[in-house]
Amino acid sequence: MPGEGPPYVELADLEQCAGLALGSPTRFGNMAAALKYFFDGTSKLWVSAALAGKPGGVFTSTNLEYILRNMGITGLFVCGVYTNECVSTTVRDASDRGFYTTLINDGCATVTPELHNATIRTLKDRYCRVLTADQAVKETRQAVTSE
Repeated sequence: MPGEGPPYVELADLEQCAGLALGSPTRFGNMAAALKYFFDGTSKLWVSAALAGKPGGVFTSTNLEYILRNMGITGLFVCGVYTNECVSTTVRDASDRGFYTTLINDGCATVTPELHNATIRTLKDRYCRVLTADQAVKETRQAVTSE
């Protein structure tokens, strides 16, 4: 993670990931510019099918829990689409497995703001805590620099 500026991953990180969950709030049917930039910059991986078979439900039919446990990872940041479907399932699954789970509120979206907000209210404090992306980045930077 860089000392300043936005967090990032390299193309090789994506090829080696166990699962890939992407999401973007939309405005009049258009994805956020940052997500479009991501897709444009990773088109080689999509075209070559290097990301094929990466499941969107992170604990379903994967060895992700095994990998996380062996790496000593106990906390997860979760974001994606749809808040009330895949995101909610991932949060609940992670919590049930004993992970300290944080939902990134502005990193999730669903078909209506009302459904998004209702799902957040249901998950918050029962299965996870809820932060904004800025809060999560700040917290992560503080943790990294204190080590």
